Amino acid sequence: MMPPSLLRIYIEDHGRSRIRLWLPVIVLWPIGGFLGLLILPVFLLASGIMRFVYHQNWLLYTIPAVARLILELRGLRICVSNQAAGTKVQFIID
Repeated sequence: MMPPSLLRIYIEDHGRSRIRLWLPVIVLWPIGGFLGLLILPVFLLASGIMRFVYHQNWLLYTIPAVARLILELRGLRICVSNQAAGTKVQFIID
């Protein structure tokens, strides 16, 4: 599985203009990784407190679940259209 690297946004207006944006999401991955490393000690401390005080460790399962969610976004296509106004918006994650 590969993380998404590109977000394409297409905006079409009936009979007018077309806007096509290509946003490189791959540029944001190092920033997200750095922020994740900053938050990780606080998250692990909170997880340890929950485990010993409340005898629950569900907080530890959120890290792999969120990682898998982000990795599975590749190939997602969202199309929104308004027939009355003739507007169509597409979000494509590659």
